[in-house]
Amino acid sequence: MMEKLKTALLIGLVILSLVQSYLLVYSFPEIGATVRTEQEYISPEQMGDPLRIDEVLYPEDMVLHMGGDRHAVLYPETSYYIRIYDQITAGEYRNFQRIPYAMRDWDELRRNTQGVELRYGGAMPVALLQKTMQIDGDILFLNDAIDRIWLIRRNFPGRSAAEIYFFSADGETVYMAARSPLTADEISDLAGLGGYMPAYTHWRGDIYLPEEPIETVAYTFGYTTFSPQQMQRSLFFDPNKTRYIEDRSGQVIYTDGKRGLQLESGDTWMVFTDPVPMQDGADNLADNVLAAVQFVNQHGGWDSRYRFVPGAVSSDGRNIVFQQYYERYPLISGGVRYGQIRLLMQQGTAVVYERSLLNLGERQKDIAVRWLPGGERLRATLETFSRLREISAVFPAQYVTLTEDRRLVMEPVWAVRYTDGTVQSVAKAVMDAAAAASADGGAETAGQPSGEHRAEDGANAENASEGEAADSVAVMRQADSADEAGEAEGAEAGAAEPAAGEEGAADDAAGATGEAEREGGTAEEEGEPSEPDVPQADAPLEAAG
Repeated sequence: MMEKLKTALLIGLVILSLVQSYLLVYSFPEIGATVRTEQEYISPEQMGDPLRIDEVLYPEDMVLHMGGDRHAVLYPETSYYIRIYDQITAGEYRNFQRIPYAMRDWDELRRNTQGVELRYGGAMPVALLQKTMQIDGDILFLNDAIDRIWLIRRNFPGRSAAEIYFFSADGETVYMAARSPLTADEISDLAGLGGYMPAYTHWRGDIYLPEEPIETVAYTFGYTTFSPQQMQRSLFFDPNKTRYIEDRSGQVIYTDGKRGLQLESGDTWMVFTDPVPMQDGADNLADNVLAAVQFVNQHGGWDSRYRFVPGAVSSDGRNIVFQQYYERYPLISGGVRYGQIRLLMQQGTAVVYERSLLNLGERQKDIAVRWLPGGERLRATLETFSRLREISAVFPAQYVTLTEDRRLVMEPVWAVRYTDGTVQSVAKAVMDAAAAASADGGAETAGQPSGEHRAEDGANAENASEGEAADSVAVMRQADSADEAGEAEGAEAGAAEPAAGEEGAADDAAGATGEAEREGGTAEEEGEPSEPDVPQADAPLEAAG
């Protein structure tokens, strides 16, 4: 009896197996929309739009050499800058000849030839430049890094020629393109646009200073703050599984057991960490920058215009910094961490991700024209610095502070960058053009700082811990009330020269409405709002008025 039961059971199992096999082969799964509840799926929060890699790779500034030791400086997002950049990047550059840097008298060429100089403010890998223009060359050139490109019109007896030079960041090698996509006359025409811009003079090294005050604009914005919950949805695979931790210092950390989101600076700055095991092999800077842009696209996006800062990269190629701009001005922060996106990469993987949680609101109508000092006044201020010989760049920027009534204020300043990568603000813009032009307009010297901010150089950040991104730009402390007192004194001094004040008032209207460029051959007024440079934040903010 038992044997018959076993046999029947075995036959039943075989039949069941055959039926299941038939169903698997000849039946189709039901295809339909899967309904998910809000708790099962949470869409990631975006703080801005995605960007292409070429949209963050552009020169820090351009210098137009007009011959006769006359120069002009262009900054991003101005019409002439865009026009020249588009024309240069449209060409094809190949068959480079390698020459020693000492083979040319670059100072003589700077003074007496017409040309256009694109300056990147650091070592830009050729592999990244290939994302913005057509470049080809031998393996040595393609593995090198370039810090500037110089297009020159050379005049010889009975003829002229166009020469294109790519300067290696090692300071010893220069690559000359065998054939220029631009003619000598085209280079001359581009350099001639400098005649419609404020005039600059060569000061020292590769630094140019304006001969007259530069008109700029101060802005005020409302702002909102992205909540921790919004960032959790953007950064964690399953935000519902994160837990909240508060340490003894009061800092808040959200974690899912592996990744961590830490809020700092009054919950206006986030630090996201995603530790990965160390791997053998060196990091490739170009690959890390490409991966960093893609990571930001997927986790928050870009809330403004940004530029990759090659000068902030550490020697191992892991610290990636993107500088934020408003219009043509780079932003350096004062009293609040703002103005940059920073990442620590490890062979294409983001280990640390830092950015501000502030979101710019509507620009308020009370914009104000300001004047950045130029000429002798600016030179005198710079020459009082104890670190004078270490200054590698001078540029205008927007100094960002927050007010108690939840407004974000951008005030124009002159800033300097030192050879170690730190940045120090030099002078605030004043309200009167005459005060900005006065050699003794009440500007405080570098030895009398009215506030300070500091930046950690990307190279120095190699000594930072694994879980910290390099601080190429650090927190600026709020300028104290002495700044405003100095500015008020500058305004009173300017009032003593009514003629200059009336001329500045006429230029104010043009600056406040948007810095319209003079076309059809009309020269831009020297008071037209200037275009800024790329910074990292650091050290004393000084009142120049």
